[in-house]
Amino acid sequence: MKKTSHGEYKVIKRAVQKDDRTRIYVQKIFENSNCYADRELAQNYINGTIPIAFGQLPLRTLNLLDNRISGSIPQEIANIDTLEELIMEDNQMGGTLPPELGRLGSLRRLRISDLNGNVSSFPNLQNMKNMRFLILRNCVIEDSIPPYIAEMRSLYTF
Repeated sequence: MKKTSHGEYKVIKRAVQKDDRTRIYVQKIFENSNCYADRELAQNYINGTIPIAFGQLPLRTLNLLDNRISGSIPQEIANIDTLEELIMEDNQMGGTLPPELGRLGSLRRLRISDLNGNVSSFPNLQNMKNMRFLILRNCVIEDSIPPYIAEMRSLYTF
């Protein structure tokens, strides 16, 4: 057990190997998941929507890069106060960026792309003082980049 500010949790990292024949449903992967974890699930042909129950998991990393996830990003994701990395690029998702994402103060890496849906506002990310990587690509954002982004001292710029 590793001692954390959130109590004692096993620190685990579950990796699902890339396999062209793999057909995994998100709900199955996260069943019985009640421990502090990293979820590296990139490139696994995962089908389905992101369960609302994700908001109750004590995750540090949620990497769903390059799958077949559909639906929208549930606002409940913002309830994961331990989340440091949220990667949801290259899926089949729609909807808008939930404004609740701004509550994820521990986030260091936020990568979301290819949201097909309505126009959304730039999420308020001012509370993300530790943000190092920020990619919001093809998310149909109508606003300009807020001035506070330039003041994020930890943010890498290219």
